[in-house]
Amino acid sequence: MNKLSWLFPRLLFLLAISSCFLIILLGTSAFKYSIFALSLATIFCTYKTIDFNSLWLNLKGIVLPWLPWICCTIVLMFIHGTKSLTKFPNAFLILCLLFIVLSTLRLKRKTLILCLCGGLFTLNVAISIFLYRYGLSGNILGTNKNPLFAVITIINATILSTILLDRNSYNKIEASFVLLTILFTLATTILAQTRHVLLAYPACACVFLLFAPKETKKIAIYFFVIFACMIISFFLTGRMQQGISDLVQYSHGNTNSSWGLRLTMWKMAILAFPEAPIFGWGDDAAQAMESAGVVPPINDWFVTHFHNDFLNGLTMGGLVMAGGWLCSLICLTKNSIKDLPRLCSLASIVAVGMADRDWFEQDVLVPFVILWTLMYLTRSDKN
Repeated sequence: MNKLSWLFPRLLFLLAISSCFLIILLGTSAFKYSIFALSLATIFCTYKTIDFNSLWLNLKGIVLPWLPWICCTIVLMFIHGTKSLTKFPNAFLILCLLFIVLSTLRLKRKTLILCLCGGLFTLNVAISIFLYRYGLSGNILGTNKNPLFAVITIINATILSTILLDRNSYNKIEASFVLLTILFTLATTILAQTRHVLLAYPACACVFLLFAPKETKKIAIYFFVIFACMIISFFLTGRMQQGISDLVQYSHGNTNSSWGLRLTMWKMAILAFPEAPIFGWGDDAAQAMESAGVVPPINDWFVTHFHNDFLNGLTMGGLVMAGGWLCSLICLTKNSIKDLPRLCSLASIVAVGMADRDWFEQDVLVPFVILWTLMYLTRSDKN
C-alpha cells in the first residue's frame, strides 16, 4: 500500500501532463475517466494519512473562484437538461481531484515548465511532419486546427511568461530548450495559419502592464514584439489579407467567408438574445433559434456554436450562464493576480475565445483546467 501511495500521485502527474496535449487530439473521455480512476485509487490508498481539515482549507483557495460558474451551470441543468452541460462540472471535478492528490507532491514550477516544454516540443514535431506530408487543411493530426492551436498557444504563452519572470532559475541548456520550444510553437502557428490565437500575446502583454510590479512591466514589450512579428508573418503568407478581404466582402453583403460567417453568427446571437435572455436556448441554441423563427438560417452552414465564448455562454444559458462565467473570471483573476504566468494562461484562453469557442469547448477547457491546477500547485506563494 505504501508503494502504491508513492507511485499513484506520480503517475497522475504524468497523466495530467500528457492530457494537456493528447485530449485535444484524442478527446476528453478516456483521459477524464483515467484521471478519475487514478485519483480515487490514490485517495483510497492514502486516506488514513490525509489531514482533511488542512486539505479543506487549501482546497477552498482553488475551488471557490470556479463556483459561480459551476453553480449557474447546475441551475441550467434543471432547465435545459444535462446534455452537453455535464462537461463543465466534470472539468471542475478533475480540478478538485488533481489538487487533492497532487498536493501531496512537492511539485516545482521549473519541473512543470520543462515537462510542458517536452510535451509541446513533441506535439510541434508531429504537426510539422503532418504539414510536410499532407499540406495545410482545416484539420491537423485529425482534429480541427483552431482548438488545437488554442491549446498550444495557451500553454506556450504560460511557458513564455514563466521563463521571462524567472529566467535565472534555468541553466543554459534548460533555458535554450524552453526558448527553442517557444520559437518552434510560433513557427508552427504561422505554418498552420491560425490567426485568432495571436490574440493571446497582446492579452499577456496587458497582464504585465496592468498587474506586474514596476520592475517587470517591461516584459510586456516581449509579448507586443511577438504579436507584431506574427502579424507581419501572416501578412507575408497572405493569411491576413484574406481576413481583410473577408471583411470587405461582408460589407458588400457576402457572408460566405471565415470572418463573414463569424460576424453573421454574432449578429444572430445578439438578435436572439431578447427572446430568451435569462436561461438562453440550451445546448442546440442555433437550431432552437431557427426553429422558433427568431432569425433566418445561414445558407450552406450548419451552426454548432457562435465562435465567441461570451456569445456561446449567452445563447446556451442566457444571463445565468454568461453572468456566472464572468463572475468566475473576475474571481480567477483575483486568485492569480500574484502569479502572473497563471494569470497569463487565463488571459490567453479568454483572448482566443473572443473569435472562437474555447472555454465552452470541452477539449480545450479540460487541458486549461489541468494547466491551471498544476500552475496553482507550483505557485511561489503557496506556503
